[in-house]
Amino acid sequence: MLKYLSYCCLLLLILSGCTDIKNTPEYQTLRTDLIKAEGDLDQALATIKRLKTNRKGLLIHTVYFKLQPQLTEEQKAQLTSELKDLKKIEVIKGLRVGAFQDLGDARAMADYGMVMDMGFKSEADYQTYQAHPLHQALKKNVGQYLAGPPVTYDYWMQ
Repeated sequence: MLKYLSYCCLLLLILSGCTDIKNTPEYQTLRTDLIKAEGDLDQALATIKRLKTNRKGLLIHTVYFKLQPQLTEEQKAQLTSELKDLKKIEVIKGLRVGAFQDLGDARAMADYGMVMDMGFKSEADYQTYQAHPLHQALKKNVGQYLAGPPVTYDYWMQ
């Protein structure tokens, strides 16, 4: 604590225009310590930024697919297979694909015949998935099965 008080006094002397102080060893030590503190602050800010983008838990990405009504069971199976191929993308955690099950709930999203969800450790991993060639190819091919664009819902699972 006394060390920091000394630094503050030296800093006040410097700021007040005392030029003789610059030739003292104390000034040189203060200057070195301040440069190190600035580096430590930069490192701490970088750590905070990294922690903000790499939250604990998983970023869950859910996609709902509105299927064409005339799809055969074989075509639905083909779509399911193509969706499951996304698990080859290494940043995906826990890919799941399923067809709508009517349980008689009037609130159910029955217009969407298939759903897919997956997790990511970070938003950066999600962006990697979005740009991945397997995902891009799927987006081009999946349209033949759909009656409209997919709907997504993303959230952090803690």
